[in-house]
Amino acid sequence: MADERETYKQLDARSLRGLAHPLRVRILGLLRTEGPATSARLAKRLTEDSGNISWHLRRLANTGFITEETDFGTRRERWWRAVHDHTRFDIDDVLDGDPRSGTHPGARGHRARLPAGDHLLGTGLAA
Repeated sequence: MADERETYKQLDARSLRGLAHPLRVRILGLLRTEGPATSARLAKRLTEDSGNISWHLRRLANTGFITEETDFGTRRERWWRAVHDHTRFDIDDVLDGDPRSGTHPGARGHRARLPAGDHLLGTGLAA
């Protein structure tokens, strides 16, 4: 398949739940940096159970971070690839502004860019 990856994924509250588990962040980072892989290959690389990896892959697919790579594998072997090179979000898109949500007025309008790799969520906010 020709590389159809988009440049970035704009996070909203729903898609943010797709990254709510640290293992999903690691899986997404590997797919972005190392390319398409099966759950078995990812499980070996991450020293995790293949069934657990498969479950997390489906969660990432349901929230639009990854997609099945149809040009690889067989009926028994599903390959997955990242849809985007990196992730970014606007604070206003992921927080509802309710004082109880922890939204700080000073954070309004700031944007963060989350690059590929295991440090996916380790970046700070950038104006």
